Amino acid sequence: NNTTNDVIYTTISVDLLDELTIRSNYIDLTNDLMNQLVNYNVIIKVNLFNDIVSNKVKGHAPNEDTLFELSIPLSTIFVSVGTKYNIDSSLSDLSSNSLIHTTITNTNIVLTNSFIQLDIISDNDLAEYLNGSSIMKYNSITYSNLSNPWTLHYKEEPLKGKIKPTLDELKSKHIESVNKAISNQEKLVKYSINIQSNQIFNDIIPSFKSDNGKVYFDSNLALTIDSNENIKEMPALWSVIFPSLPNIFLHRKQLKQILTHLKEEQTIEHLLSITLSRVSLPDGLALEGPPLTIEGKLDLTGLLQPNTTTIDLPIQSEHTVVINLSISKP
Repeated sequence: NNTTNDVIYTTISVDLLDELTIRSNYIDLTNDLMNQLVNYNVIIKVNLFNDIVSNKVKGHAPNEDTLFELSIPLSTIFVSVGTKYNIDSSLSDLSSNSLIHTTITNTNIVLTNSFIQLDIISDNDLAEYLNGSSIMKYNSITYSNLSNPWTLHYKEEPLKGKIKPTLDELKSKHIESVNKAISNQEKLVKYSINIQSNQIFNDIIPSFKSDNGKVYFDSNLALTIDSNENIKEMPALWSVIFPSLPNIFLHRKQLKQILTHLKEEQTIEHLLSITLSRVSLPDGLALEGPPLTIEGKLDLTGLLQPNTTTIDLPIQSEHTVVINLSISKP
């Protein structure tokens, strides 16, 4: 399945004591398709079919009891060493594996005594195509220290039954109101980011737009601030974060092109264009104001640092925007 929740299901009934081999469909080895596949997951759902009920009640379909589900990113499989990706582990160990999402749905399973053995094998053509390739990922994009127009707003309501509330009460009321607005933000505002590739990298690093930015207010930090301070005017309490951004597949030829360009003398051609925007939605028009936009440039030369696999790259702008980017080394 992929991030748009498109799913292709294949159901196979099998005795768990048997060995099972499944072959995928043919994969056309093109950069466009690989850029789709590195954002897909292999999902394995293990069910127990209980036919006791169906034997007793005529015409009753067998009960299906889901035991557990594994979600393995194809990006993880593609960058594994060699032609084979292997899992040979207990469900307990898999549950703590940051690369594999494990969902246990049957509470009767003893995780430490339950094991799964799985090999995902690339054929020679796919293995040769993947050899020396890398995957680049925008792990997150964070815009911090928001100025007031970029935050969320709410209508001030007086504390009931209070002639003159204390400063502590006013602060608590403000935090409560902000958190209420944040819980409803999907109806109030939309935060978007657009990363536009330049002419040099256009065929290598795809441009993309994401509308899944979320605004956050640091309530824990706000509670530690003296009540004499006006937390309504503290940008450090606010941030916008864009998570779950796409993976980008870089064939070894493309990776060589990128590194060659980045090693050349610094030019504007090294920079990707970044645009952040904030738009009020119908429920937020009265309080959230007109559209806002920030523009900046992202310099990728930081990827040339030795042994760099993950790096924070600031956007060249007067605003505090940082992109956490990782790249697998061939």
